[in-house]
Amino acid sequence: MPYWLFKEGLFAAQMPSEWSHWPFGPSILGGWLNMLTKFIFIGLVLVLIMYLLRYLFGPGGPMREETQAGEASDQALEILRRRLASGEITLEEYEKLQKALEK
Repeated sequence: MPYWLFKEGLFAAQMPSEWSHWPFGPSILGGWLNMLTKFIFIGLVLVLIMYLLRYLFGPGGPMREETQAGEASDQALEILRRRLASGEITLEEYEKLQKALEK
C-alpha cells in the first residue's frame, strides 16, 4: 500500500463526517452531556408517540371502534337474561343488575 494513500485515508478518518452531528452521531466522543441529551431527546420522542397512540386508540379515543363496548354490554345483558330464565336470580335482582349495566 502506497504511503500517500495511507496518509490520505488516515486524514479523512480524522475529519468530522456528516454522521457526527445531532441527534444520532457518536455520543461518547461528544462528551457525556451530549450523550445524555441525545438519550433524553429520543426518549421524549418515544413517549410522545406512545401518548399519541394511547389518545387515538385508547379507551374513548377517536379512532377506537364503538362496537366493542356495545357488544360487551349486549353479551352481559344476554347472560343476565339467561340467569333470570334459569331461575338463578329473581326479577328484582335482574332489574337491579340491568340498571347497573346500563350506566
